[in-house]
Amino acid sequence: MLFGSSHCPDNGPATDILDERNVEYTYIDITSDMPSLKMFLKMRDKSPAYAELRGGDTIGIPCLQVDDVEYVIDGPEHLERIINGLGARASRPHQ
Repeated sequence: MLFGSSHCPDNGPATDILDERNVEYTYIDITSDMPSLKMFLKMRDKSPAYAELRGGDTIGIPCLQVDDVEYVIDGPEHLERIINGLGARASRPHQ
């Protein structure tokens, strides 16, 4: 699952990389409706990946969630390293 927003400039490059690498994912635009925002906030409030970001000025998107582990993406190179580290798990469809 990829949490992002159509208003985030980092979102386009992230989806481009996932598509180019044939990673199957469900995209959740957290600014499209209230249920999507609530889903993201619930995850963000509990995720260790957001410990340093909570209470700061950043939202923490795009964020890739694989097998209940969150990866806050910090640029295209970081996403490439995440995908490489996940290997075959990154190419599985996410429910």
